Amino acid sequence: MSFNNSKTSYPAFIVFFLILIVGVFFYKDFGFNIDEKFHRQNGFYWLHYIAKFFNLETLEKVSRLELA
Repeated sequence: MSFNNSKTSYPAFIVFFLILIVGVFFYKDFGFNIDEKFHRQNGFYWLHYIAKFFNLETLEKVSRLELA
């Protein structure tokens, strides 16, 4: 059994080529989420909590500056 049969690779190539073309035309439609600021603030809140719990001063300072 030979895996180098070029006739069987054409359908796979066509499918991946079509996916590439669709991706090229629609990549600009994806942007930032509306709630991105909330998720960022939530992440820094929990970073501050964990840094305080484990007494990591540098991370605590960074998270405190970002939360302000």
